[in-house]
Amino acid sequence: MLNFNRNSILTTVGNDPEFFLLSKRGTPIAAEKILPPKYSNPTPEIYFDNVAVEFDAGPSQCLQEHNNRLSELISKFADILKHNNIDLFENRVSFAAAQEISKITLDKYDSTKQFACNPSLVLKNEEIEPSYPTVNPYEVLKRSAGFHVHVGKCYETHQIQDKFIVNFIKLCDLLVGLPAVFLEKDTEKVLWRRKILGYGLAGEFRIQPHGYEYRTLGAWPLSHPLWVWWANASVRLCRVIAKHITLNDTPLSILSIDRNAVINTINNNIFSDAKAIWKDVKIALQKDFEIKNVTEHDNSGTFLSNNNTAAFEFIISQLGGLELTNKKFWSSWLQPVPKVMHQSIYYNSAYWGMQSTRYNLLNSLGFVTYLKSYKFDHDNL
Repeated sequence: MLNFNRNSILTTVGNDPEFFLLSKRGTPIAAEKILPPKYSNPTPEIYFDNVAVEFDAGPSQCLQEHNNRLSELISKFADILKHNNIDLFENRVSFAAAQEISKITLDKYDSTKQFACNPSLVLKNEEIEPSYPTVNPYEVLKRSAGFHVHVGKCYETHQIQDKFIVNFIKLCDLLVGLPAVFLEKDTEKVLWRRKILGYGLAGEFRIQPHGYEYRTLGAWPLSHPLWVWWANASVRLCRVIAKHITLNDTPLSILSIDRNAVINTINNNIFSDAKAIWKDVKIALQKDFEIKNVTEHDNSGTFLSNNNTAAFEFIISQLGGLELTNKKFWSSWLQPVPKVMHQSIYYNSAYWGMQSTRYNLLNSLGFVTYLKSYKFDHDNL
């Protein structure tokens, strides 16, 4: 059973999340309409990427600090919308994996014709291949958005780094990309993003100067602070486990799960297949790790904690997954700063880890009773 220092998980994490701004009719507005280019922008952390709005929150070691930074950017973006006489209605923002723009928007704004210039990399099985956009942006009107998670570099030799990347991306697909299938239920738009546009495939990543970027997730985590915490905590956990097993040449049961099945399930957003594989993932986690009953804030994050995993499955099976936090973007992120301080920094109350979610929300919705009969290695979905 693998044993490592959970405090070592405090590596840096960052995001460059994207999302769509919608008109009153529900069609995407080109973000260029209200935002200047990134490098001529008085608020350079908020800019347009194709039709989408994008934030650059920078790296943090503390997930609470990172959520606080995102809250500040969302507050600044709200001011931009108000300046442009755009009301902060919840239905004016969309965290769909993809949207379809109008021909008028395509013709009017050059930014909507520009796809990302740098290719991604994709771990197919054991082989890494480059991935490029697959459509002509002048002809196809569909556009995608994603929530990319960046983590700090593993400073090792090239040989060790290559092994690390394979382990890291496999773990990300199993502990992040696969459970995301339970949450992102608009399969049609997921397939627009992955099958038509060629973005957000299973195993998609980039190697960055600062570290590594996992690119499989759609835009949905930004919809609520809880999901930002979940995505960042989960990817960071995968990075720490991958470094540990790579340096110590430690085999894991979880890495023996059929890679092709995982890829097919994620790329096609198949709930039933994800459900079957997820049970195998949890059984493997029990073989590989000590799964604890955590009752306090846990730096190990998501799925090495019985209680955190139970809360995640409770949200999916009992509360509808993303429906729990649907239409709560502005109200959850734009909350007043509380009077309490942590390490001399005021934190916005928009910070939600799984612990605070349990105490402030889930317990009142029946989680205490659910937890009493919960079994980690069972199919609870």
